[in-house]
Amino acid sequence: MLRAKPLEVATPTAVVGVRGTQYRVNFDEAANRRTNSEVLVGAVRIEVANTSSGADVPAGFGAALEQGASTPTVAKMSMAPDLSGVPALFERPLVRFGIAGEALPLRIQISPDASFDSLVLDQRFDAGAEVRIPNLADASWFLRARRVDKQGIEGFDAVRPFVLKARPEPPASNQPRRGAKRTVGTVDFGWTENPDAGSYRLQVSRDADFKVLLQDRERIDATTLRLDFDSEGQFYWRLASTRADGDRGPFGDPQSFELRPTPTAPKGGLAEDGKSMALAWGGREIDRHQVELARDPEFNDIVARAELATPEWVLPKPERPGQYYFRYRSVEPDGFVSPYSSTLKIEVPRDWSFLWLLAPLLFLL
Repeated sequence: MLRAKPLEVATPTAVVGVRGTQYRVNFDEAANRRTNSEVLVGAVRIEVANTSSGADVPAGFGAALEQGASTPTVAKMSMAPDLSGVPALFERPLVRFGIAGEALPLRIQISPDASFDSLVLDQRFDAGAEVRIPNLADASWFLRARRVDKQGIEGFDAVRPFVLKARPEPPASNQPRRGAKRTVGTVDFGWTENPDAGSYRLQVSRDADFKVLLQDRERIDATTLRLDFDSEGQFYWRLASTRADGDRGPFGDPQSFELRPTPTAPKGGLAEDGKSMALAWGGREIDRHQVELARDPEFNDIVARAELATPEWVLPKPERPGQYYFRYRSVEPDGFVSPYSSTLKIEVPRDWSFLWLLAPLLFLL
């Protein structure tokens, strides 16, 4: 059956006549009761309400008509924004992204279906603003975006599908803390419990991209793990949660720590002149060194202490004979203080040289 007149869409300020088109119509009460219409296919005619004054709007153009205006403003629709930089996978409950290079505001819509019959988000964002979308469930979604010009006319659509897989969320790590520095050896890892997790997964790598894994531990049923490291350098680690049914969640943000070399064993003892001690150890010229000499291996009875610029120490021989103990630690330019070295035991013999002074007396006896 043929219509007696074309289909019309009426708003408080305009009447939009439809001629077999694909188009959009929006009425904004807050923007001076403005009516906007954009034509994707075909053409429409927009007229001032209760008048015959209006304009034809062809495909690729839009029209804006504010309350009190005598005629609509017609303008070319903006091109679709580039969504190629929007990730195809999001792994955090708060979906957030930016669209670079945008000089116009954007209208962002999110739908579970490609036809956008139902919307879970329909929001305008200022030019250059970060888009943040909370409360989405883990699922496949569709993003639709279009530019909005100063007249409120919206441009062509750009559509990009994406997947949200953010749960079960990774646990919060608590040790080693980000940027921690310690010496080569045992490292304790710890994190908080995630009630949704049946177990945890921990990875350690030399690179922040985790391309070459040093450790990949799965099915960890505790919130701590102790690992041994035998080399120095920068290390990265991250955690993920796994549900009891095997559903894996995403990894959390990488954390880093640094392992410094352990102090080398000190060497030395009494010097050849018998009047001094000469001690040395491996060390870097850029480090400072804190040294201690004690009468006991627990270093409770300190007889000498110093801070040196070079990894060597020459000091007078102690007057008292017996056993002495030496240790050192390094202070690096960034403030890192190494643990003390292993302890060097030094024997200071009793000085019997005074007996030679008594030798002439023996001949008088």
